[in-house]
Amino acid sequence: EIENKKNELKIRLDTTNKLYNVYGFVTPKKDTGLSVISITKTIEVGSPLVMNFDRPISTFDTSLVNLFQDTILIALDSFKINARSLSIFFKKKEGVNYKYQFISNAFEDIFGFTNSDTLSGFITIREADYYGVFTLKLIAEDSSSYLIQLLNEKSDLLREQTANGSSTISFEKLAPGKYKIKAIKDENQNGKWDTGDYYKKIKPEQVLFFEVPIEIRSNWEVAESWEL
Repeated sequence: EIENKKNELKIRLDTTNKLYNVYGFVTPKKDTGLSVISITKTIEVGSPLVMNFDRPISTFDTSLVNLFQDTILIALDSFKINARSLSIFFKKKEGVNYKYQFISNAFEDIFGFTNSDTLSGFITIREADYYGVFTLKLIAEDSSSYLIQLLNEKSDLLREQTANGSSTISFEKLAPGKYKIKAIKDENQNGKWDTGDYYKKIKPEQVLFFEVPIEIRSNWEVAESWEL
């Protein structure tokens, strides 16, 4: 039964007659084992090692999760669970190969099932000359504050910097590919785009897009100027 009154939402569930599954996954009828779908093989120096599973995981045993540089066991800084993925953070060196070893029963899903097999393999950290640099010279009429955003081809936000008036900013260690540049005139300097207020007759903050995509190549610097 759902009761909805203006700003209040009340939900009442009678669990005496029916069992509700709050997960978007059907409980397996038998122990099929938790499976790892993918593990990143090549990662950036500032990015974590990411594992993807076939079902959401709930916990793991850190003593069974190992990374080696040659034969030396290295320390793991932290972990982050996000539904069906696990991110493993550790200190890395560019151009170095690391071996991972995940022992059986290291990971447990939301139904209590674990991985039955031991997984091992190698990951590579990209070298510095793989990346490119983008430098943007901004030309403005005044000292207004702008949020300069770096987007991928799908318009997902990757990075953001603040610029005041005419200035120069750089985005370093960019993977090869095409990017978009977006500028938000941050009138109230609150670090985000404001939609305005119709009743107060406040217009939305101005949004601008750089007219051409930026193509980044390995070990290359691209420089552009933009009159705002």
